[in-house]
Amino acid sequence: MPSLSAQKRMLRDCKFLLLQQLPSDGLIMLLNPLALPVNPLELVIDRCPLRVTPQTPVLEVARLMSVSDRLLASPALPEPCALVMEAGRLVGLVTAQQILCLMVSDMSLAGLCVAEVMGEPPLVLQEAEATAWTAVGALLPQPQTQYLVIVDEREQIIGVATLERLCLALLSYPQENQCLEQKWATVMTQVRDGQLRPTQEAPQPLETALQIARAELENQFEERTAALRQASDELIAEIVHHRRTEVQLSRRTFELKTIFQAFPDLYFQVDVDGTILDYHANDHDDLYVPPEEFLGKRMRDVLPASVAKEIQAAIDRVVVTRTLVAVEYSLPWQDTHRHFEARILPFLDQKMLVIVRDISDRIRAEAALRKSEATTRALLAAIPDLMIRMNSAGDYLDFLPAKNFKTVVSSTGWQKKNVYEVMPPAIAQERMFYVERALQTGMTQVYEFELCLEGETFTEEARIAVSGEDEVLVIVRDITDRKQAEAALKAQKEFLCHVIDTVPNLIFVKDWQGRFTLVNQTLANMYGTSVEDLLGKTDADFNPNSTEVAQFLQADREVILRMQDKVIPEETVTDANGRTFWFQTIKKPLLSPDGKAYQVLGVATDITAHKQAEVDLQLLNEALELKVQKRTNALQAVNEQLLTEITERQRAEEQIKLSLREKEVLLKEIHHRVKNNLQVISSLLKLQAGSIKEYHVLEILKESQNRVRAMALLHEKLYQSEDLAKVNFAEYVHSLVANLFRSYGVKSQTITAKINVQDILFDIDAVIPCGLIINELISNSLKYAFPENQKGEVSVELVSTEAGECQIVVSDNGVGLPKELDFYHTESLGLQLVCMLTEQLEGRIELDRSSGAVFRISLKPIK
Repeated sequence: MPSLSAQKRMLRDCKFLLLQQLPSDGLIMLLNPLALPVNPLELVIDRCPLRVTPQTPVLEVARLMSVSDRLLASPALPEPCALVMEAGRLVGLVTAQQILCLMVSDMSLAGLCVAEVMGEPPLVLQEAEATAWTAVGALLPQPQTQYLVIVDEREQIIGVATLERLCLALLSYPQENQCLEQKWATVMTQVRDGQLRPTQEAPQPLETALQIARAELENQFEERTAALRQASDELIAEIVHHRRTEVQLSRRTFELKTIFQAFPDLYFQVDVDGTILDYHANDHDDLYVPPEEFLGKRMRDVLPASVAKEIQAAIDRVVVTRTLVAVEYSLPWQDTHRHFEARILPFLDQKMLVIVRDISDRIRAEAALRKSEATTRALLAAIPDLMIRMNSAGDYLDFLPAKNFKTVVSSTGWQKKNVYEVMPPAIAQERMFYVERALQTGMTQVYEFELCLEGETFTEEARIAVSGEDEVLVIVRDITDRKQAEAALKAQKEFLCHVIDTVPNLIFVKDWQGRFTLVNQTLANMYGTSVEDLLGKTDADFNPNSTEVAQFLQADREVILRMQDKVIPEETVTDANGRTFWFQTIKKPLLSPDGKAYQVLGVATDITAHKQAEVDLQLLNEALELKVQKRTNALQAVNEQLLTEITERQRAEEQIKLSLREKEVLLKEIHHRVKNNLQVISSLLKLQAGSIKEYHVLEILKESQNRVRAMALLHEKLYQSEDLAKVNFAEYVHSLVANLFRSYGVKSQTITAKINVQDILFDIDAVIPCGLIINELISNSLKYAFPENQKGEVSVELVSTEAGECQIVVSDNGVGLPKELDFYHTESLGLQLVCMLTEQLEGRIELDRSSGAVFRISLKPIK
């Protein structure tokens, strides 16, 4: 079969034979067509290429390529590829060869998308150009494996082909040969018309020479075409075999890769000396150290010495035995230890394959199982009862002797015994009766029996439960002490009943429905019945007063619900004869073992005698009230006299308030006149400025005028304020800033004012210095911070700090103050005033030059 370079030369020779004009006779040598039953272009153009997006996972693309049967349907189609499309635009190409290289590499494909591996977009060829040697031949300098995207006249993608297969198809394309025949006819016409003449004279006639030349050329073409077709057939067969092999290899590689990724194990390829050559891990977090710290290194340089020594010993055993060897070990992992199992088996070229699996969960489960078994053994050892496993015939199958009481049979004498051989006949018969019942019903049977051993009588309790098919477990417990305790408890209960019957108080216990579960004789006597008759009945059965009965039941249920004691200072109880008695009752909830209240205990004390004493005391109180009324009348006369004196005092206070209002009006008038005088001074300064031409003097007069206006504005706020000693500083600052903007002719479109002043009332002694400070700093900002009509912002803030101080912040975002300027020692009168007024208020001033100029004046709390 010709080599790839020979095939390429054959393709180029065909191109030149079709297009070159021979210089010897002035004729164009053309080739005869090789007709095929099917258009060859349809065999080499993939009309349904795979399309994906840049975000498609690489594993999904590999799966789609592996399930495709395109090559089997048409072996001449190009190698599988995927066009990467985004927003209807071709942005790249991914080939099966690229994905195959990724899968056989060490790179993990999980989370890898097409955008990370795709190549540049392939060349685009019009469908009409795909059948023309002129367009296709111009691409021959490109690699023959170069992909071409075929588009229609609307630039829509209709298929994918490779340059190699497109050239082979064009050699046998009938339409191209028809085009060559048309060129041949044109040349013959030009020869007959004398437009084309040979360069050398021929001895034979022209037509005969042409026929001979054509016959020779056809023979040469047929020989060359036959050789080329044979080479093409062999190449196509080899390509088909190669593509089928690649598809099978790709599928097999993808399956193996998927299987490896499904296993949680770690795989290492190591040398016989323990050098780590390669690895595979689905999650790198499962590695003891990062790959760059163990690849190419021996295990003794990576793992702890004891672990590395143990694994190396296992490798040595594998080298000798050539069989699998497993070893378990543990590694420190963060703040704990993890257990692993390494399975080492021989691999290729004297290499070892080490499969490492995390067995920490198994180790913990085994430890938990051992602990559970130990606990079970400890529980069985701690149970004092006798345990017998027996069948339905009464045969003993297993026996666990009791720990703290005597038994009929010893721990070694039960083997191959029957219950009738061990127990007395009556007891054995009774036991078998309950064994049969347990097997029939499937329910645990419990009964008690007495057993006489060595002259002593024991009371025992037997529990029989089904433990298997035709088997039961009999648990025998000595309850002699419990029975004796129950008897003692019964005697104690009878004693307590005698005690409470002798108590003169009413003692009772009721449930949620109000039924008596315990009463004493005193309560029975009151209701005219016996203790036995009261039990299980309610107050309604004996008390004729239904209102009292309802109150009793409501109070009882409230105690049970709230689980709190309740003291009822007074309540009435009507006896069977209709007589009413007064009682003071204490009710307490009785709790069950689970902590819930289920009954109420009541103790009622007869206070009828006390109530009678209260009635007598009420009569005495009424007599005393008559005496108090007489004394009250006398005091009322004295109160009327005091009221007269109070009225006279209130009249005097009104006169004082009237005098204060007159003084306030006078003080407002003073502030108004001071404001007017300051306005006159301001006007005089303005008039004086009109006659002065020097700019420096005008600026001094304007600054003085602004200072006077600031003080005039303050007095205006004072006489407008309801409190002559306090001024709303927020309103004052807004008016002051507005006056300064008007004075300097600043437009709001150029410089904006941002004012954030809390509603704080200032004393007049503090507000004047604060106003002058703000006046000077705002004036400086308007004059110097924004040269050449520069836009900016001036800000005034007054806030209270966490330390209780008042902080005035005046700032601008203009050009700022020069770094060399010391504002504490400057010739500017404005800054001197700011510093002096701050000292007068016992405050401190700070300057921030980082962005424009920011003055922060911190003042002590102002009352």
